[in-house]
Amino acid sequence: MQLGKDGLEESLQSIEQALLVCNTKSEYFVHYGLVLFKFGRIADSVKMFTRATVLSPNFAEAHERLGIACFVLGYMERAERSLQRVLALDPNRTETLWHLAIILERDHRYLQSLELLQRMQKVDSSNIHVLEKMTSVYEKLFDFERAIFCAKRAEAVAPNKAVIQHDLGRLYGEAGEIGMARHHFCRASKLLDGRSEWRWKHLAFCPHVFEDEKQIEAYWRQLEKDLQEAVSERPVYDWKTLVRHGFTWPFELPHLNHGCRWIRELFVKLFVPSFHEFFEKPPPTNRTRGEKIRVGFLVTPGHEGGFIRRTAGIIERLNRERFEPIWICHRSSEARLQHAFRRFAPLRLVFDSDFESAVHTIRNASCDLIYHWKVGADPWSLFLPMCRLSPVQCTSWATHGTSGMPCIDHHLSWDRAEPENAQEQYTESLIRFKGPPLYETAPVRQPTASRRELGLPESGAIYFCPHRIQKYHPGFDHYLEEVLARDAMGHVVLLCGNGRLWSERLKHRIRSSMDASLASRLIFQPQQSPEDYYRYLSASTVLLNSPYYTGEITTLDSFVYGVPGVACTGNFLVHRYTAAYYEAMGLHELVRESSTDWADCVVHLGTDPEYHRHISQILSQECNQFQDAYNTVREWENFITSAVYQE
Repeated sequence: MQLGKDGLEESLQSIEQALLVCNTKSEYFVHYGLVLFKFGRIADSVKMFTRATVLSPNFAEAHERLGIACFVLGYMERAERSLQRVLALDPNRTETLWHLAIILERDHRYLQSLELLQRMQKVDSSNIHVLEKMTSVYEKLFDFERAIFCAKRAEAVAPNKAVIQHDLGRLYGEAGEIGMARHHFCRASKLLDGRSEWRWKHLAFCPHVFEDEKQIEAYWRQLEKDLQEAVSERPVYDWKTLVRHGFTWPFELPHLNHGCRWIRELFVKLFVPSFHEFFEKPPPTNRTRGEKIRVGFLVTPGHEGGFIRRTAGIIERLNRERFEPIWICHRSSEARLQHAFRRFAPLRLVFDSDFESAVHTIRNASCDLIYHWKVGADPWSLFLPMCRLSPVQCTSWATHGTSGMPCIDHHLSWDRAEPENAQEQYTESLIRFKGPPLYETAPVRQPTASRRELGLPESGAIYFCPHRIQKYHPGFDHYLEEVLARDAMGHVVLLCGNGRLWSERLKHRIRSSMDASLASRLIFQPQQSPEDYYRYLSASTVLLNSPYYTGEITTLDSFVYGVPGVACTGNFLVHRYTAAYYEAMGLHELVRESSTDWADCVVHLGTDPEYHRHISQILSQECNQFQDAYNTVREWENFITSAVYQE
């Protein structure tokens, strides 16, 4: 069939004339639909393909064309039905296999998608598109070993394709093989269709599980060395595209029992020169005392949950006579935030995926102060603050320590949670509130579960450790061993993620660190949905917080269910969240210094029902001071006023 416009017009007229003579041949309707499809009249082509399937129910091509047209229109359920019908008639149609594999992948049915891709690969083992798609699906299954295998096969077919080298760098990074990641990212950056930003992208990766503290120290030294080398090259990138091609620091850094200030400052130094046009601080908006202060609360994609939970109460309760709050989010986050604020309608500002446009949109909103929910959690949250979106910028606990940015002016924290020398750990001015800087609304207790429902032992204590896999510092293994050694009837339940590679490494490391009789009472579970996480928490006896990274939100959750834990103090904020809450409630006995004291207290809670009941009652009573705490809002108001008017 001719592809030019004139040829298509001629074909269209010929088919229409043929249909006037005979409208019972399904082939005519398929040809008519194909021409309409090429004209971009997809909805009309669907009607023609549908007519063809009615005339010939077993005509595989008609069902295939109908499925592909529905796919293009986004009618995925109908597309899947049509394509499944094709495979029932002709199992080896490659276009059908391809489109159906994509539909299944988008619907998170990864194993079914893989089965179709593997069938395609048997027909054409060097099809690079199939290999790249298989790589993507294996990655979504957290099966990095097989993903790397597929990417290496794609590399053999197209060794100089930059995106394949980039994918290999990313996959080796996810697998913790940082040296191999560096090799492939460096190679990708030098290829014709590569990006110079990729040269140092291995810096964004960190092993999720370390065997021991020596490995952590070796990683940390190499990271610092590579960062200093990268900064010394003084690269300048196109800031408008950095959100797509740049990178940020690894999530794991605060979990490694190190101060992160110097490392984060180096990350900032690597990228700040690219934002030289924003070096000059915007002038104050010069609002008079009688005008409302406009305060922006900015959240980037993927972090809406914590933002809503810990910030919505502040946005809703700021004094409207003095402040004009506005939440700022990406288009993809709008619906979720709008639902969260359905009872209250603050101003909102939505930006799209074009970074330059987003920067100008936010700057033009003329906020006096912008609060960045997280800094450095993703490229958006790293690079937006570098554009100096308002005269005053600040962040707080969700950043997990300093941002390392001179353009973030203030870091809001809780005086009780910070060590004496805390200011030294921040590049920002540290603002010490008298209470937690984030707002916790009175929670709704989620449905509980019995141990039997969860498949847990019905006798003995359940010590629940709900951390993400990256938070299991090797030093924590000894704490777990101490608990199991002291309580012969207790079991430790740990969440260890969804990826086989890292979960198996974690299981092996922890089991190897203790006697087999103790290890037999470790229960490893995959990552849970929020609903199931609450079910496990409700069935637990004691919450286990790692002394190397205590769970701030997890601690608040435990109060709701009356599940006590034990805290340790430490040198950094991330060590001290839980201790601060317990000390504020007067539960100093739940704050311990050594692993031995910590384990003694944990087991006391787990094995003494009367003591456990006593502590649970105190938690239930005293935790009210952290729920709907209007003092937090007043502290926010005082801070905003002082920061904006530079009092």
